[in-house]
Amino acid sequence: MYTTIKYQSGKILAWFVDEVKDASRMGDTDKEKAIFAEVLKLLGNSSYGKMIEALERHTNVSYTKDEKKLWTSHYVQPGLKTLQK
Repeated sequence: MYTTIKYQSGKILAWFVDEVKDASRMGDTDKEKAIFAEVLKLLGNSSYGKMIEALERHTNVSYTKDEKKLWTSHYVQPGLKTLQK
């Protein structure tokens, strides 16, 4: 064993949730701040969605018998290298 990490349970994003809730309430009461409240609601919803996203389902499977196609990808993001034999 080389490294240990001490775990402390707690609500790590409580401050973020409180900010989103407070902005939502502020936008409901003060119509001038409704746009700010809407932006924070969208930010809160998108962050929650990303946290619970199942990344193991994100796979790109393709079947081929052509060996040349095995080592190149048509979906290479900029800055990434393709596999070479």
